[in-house]
Amino acid sequence: MFRSTKHRAGAIAVGLSAVLALAACSSSDSGDTAATEEATQAASAEPSAESSAEESAAETCELPSEIKLVSVVDLTGPAAFAGTSAEKGEQLAAKEITETGYLGEGVTLTIETKDSAGSPETAAADFSAAAADSSIPAVLGPISSGQAVAVAPLVEKSAVPTVFTQAGSPGVVIGENTFRMTPPMGSFYPSISALLTERGVKSMSIMYNNASPTIIDIAETTLPALGEELGFEVLSSTGVAGDTQDLTAPMKKIANENPDAVALLLIGAQNPTAMTQLRQAGIGEDTLVIGNMGAGGGSLAAAGADGVGMYWPTIFNLAQTDPSTQEFIAKYEAEYGEAPLLYAPERYDAVYLIANAIKAACSTDRDAVRAEMSALVSSGFTGAMGDLSFDGNDLRLPGKIVMWDGEAEVLVD
Repeated sequence: MFRSTKHRAGAIAVGLSAVLALAACSSSDSGDTAATEEATQAASAEPSAESSAEESAAETCELPSEIKLVSVVDLTGPAAFAGTSAEKGEQLAAKEITETGYLGEGVTLTIETKDSAGSPETAAADFSAAAADSSIPAVLGPISSGQAVAVAPLVEKSAVPTVFTQAGSPGVVIGENTFRMTPPMGSFYPSISALLTERGVKSMSIMYNNASPTIIDIAETTLPALGEELGFEVLSSTGVAGDTQDLTAPMKKIANENPDAVALLLIGAQNPTAMTQLRQAGIGEDTLVIGNMGAGGGSLAAAGADGVGMYWPTIFNLAQTDPSTQEFIAKYEAEYGEAPLLYAPERYDAVYLIANAIKAACSTDRDAVRAEMSALVSSGFTGAMGDLSFDGNDLRLPGKIVMWDGEAEVLVD
């Protein structure tokens, strides 16, 4: 599943160098030719010092029989829908790595998942406990931005390589030990521009969850910037608490503004409530409604027909054709009997990033693992989400636009 493009290219370059070196020694003189043939046969018969050293290192590389990682993630609380999905992705990767002997015959990779339960304090305490155990080579960080921002300084202070997923706000990737396997939403959200242009949007009203730093950034920075670029006016921008379910008053306000588009930037269960109350306020399907990845995972099904027609950018969809993505989906469905949400493949890729670094370093030493993780993200690789590239230690992926059609998320571009 996990393939490093840099390592493939390196192997090809070594082969070409050897061929060119032999060609440079050739001559039209038959004696020289015979000598060259003898040299070629000798080279073929005896491995180079470099290859012998590599083979020797591979034969002598021994890792501990059990390698444990710690994952800090929400298994309860408002973000549990994402956390439990992330846990399934990471556990699938650990099981696969162990059963295939990926890190060596008899080497077991286990992941202890800690429930941060929506609390930055709990997340920080769980991370600190993991950091104090020197046998743990790396940590999988929390998915919530608030928790991740609290943990990131501890990561750099303790120098424990940590891979975050989700947690898209600033203040997460802050040094050489912090990595993120989810691109910040602001880096791919502008892919919604083509849809806004196609629908001729000239005005927009925004409602957003004001407890999420990532969503606040989209509401207060990304969409206003798109408005200036594309020529639409932001009529209003209303923040609501993360647990608010009665959105009647702000919906009436939006309906009175009569916008061409409404942005509902909410999380999980707020989305079907918002869509239902939006329709009740008199806003029909002729008004474009855009959301964010928090509307995914089938949460809009609870809205019934009222949920139909919300669009949003995402970085993962079951219909994308990347062979590595389809391979992952098949494995996940075989294991769990259901289709994966976005949070599973990114956590799966995070585990493989760590595992491949351990394998390349032939060590669970934190500094060695961190160095190999840095090399891997520098070259890019192929994972469950397709071909991945990074800006420093931060993942970048193009946005894909999906729409909820009443039964499923449909890829529309």
